Amino acid sequence: MSLRARSSSRSISLLALTVAIGGSAAAQRVGAVRGWSFTLGCTPPVSIEPASDGSENVTAEQSGPPGLAERATAIAESLPPGRAQELAQELKRLLAPRSQLKYVCKDKTETGYVIRYPVGLGTDFVSDNEFADYPYELPNLGRPEIEFNVDADPREGMLIYSYRVSNGVGATRPIRSWNLVADVADQSLRLEHPANWNSNIPAHRTAAAPQAALYENLTGPELMRREPRGHLPIWLGLSDVINPGETVRGFTAISEFLPGWTTAYVSSQGVNFALPFSLGEFPEAV
Repeated sequence: MSLRARSSSRSISLLALTVAIGGSAAAQRVGAVRGWSFTLGCTPPVSIEPASDGSENVTAEQSGPPGLAERATAIAESLPPGRAQELAQELKRLLAPRSQLKYVCKDKTETGYVIRYPVGLGTDFVSDNEFADYPYELPNLGRPEIEFNVDADPREGMLIYSYRVSNGVGATRPIRSWNLVADVADQSLRLEHPANWNSNIPAHRTAAAPQAALYENLTGPELMRREPRGHLPIWLGLSDVINPGETVRGFTAISEFLPGWTTAYVSSQGVNFALPFSLGEFPEAV
């Protein structure tokens, strides 16, 4: 949350907030990125084919009429250097066959994906009929709405940012944690939390998260490449979560920084699957 000119689901849900000093409470619905726009099913019977997250490298069959990728390639090659050629080349890149997420497929449940790959992948003994399966659920299955207000504390020269977080009745999972993107230069920031929750400001305030609120219609990898970035103070439910239809109050950020745009990342609590303790235990290709 960058407060001086304030810039405040796994997969990620995003929320852009604006605040005004002394203003009345307002609320914003989250624009959630709810998983991949097209992911091949895990049956029949086992299809180790690319899955698409909708952000890059979608095959022609997945994204439009047959031959669309070929047409984009022809256009890019026929245009002279310039902005039009750059756009055509970008379209060509977006329609190219995927080289990532090759070992991810969608299972039969509403929320689940499966990381699936042949036993022995990466060795000289790759199985033709045995597969390692790891179920996985993206933590973007809440329906968060955040209501906020700002008050001044003239004695300390600080501003008090108060938040109430709701989870919509149509949510699939409870909300377990949420972050604000904070300006790395804000050394005055303090957090308070409701009962049965915890809050934490990273000890090393490394710029890591983009201010999504500053960029309209920008998601996925393109968003991650943009500046400015901030660090991620977090509120985390300990013995409490925000169930569908519930609201929790008492999330507070105290800072000398002034209001402006800021971004929130909200994470739902899903099923605990038995993924390897370290992603390094997966074959390198996975």
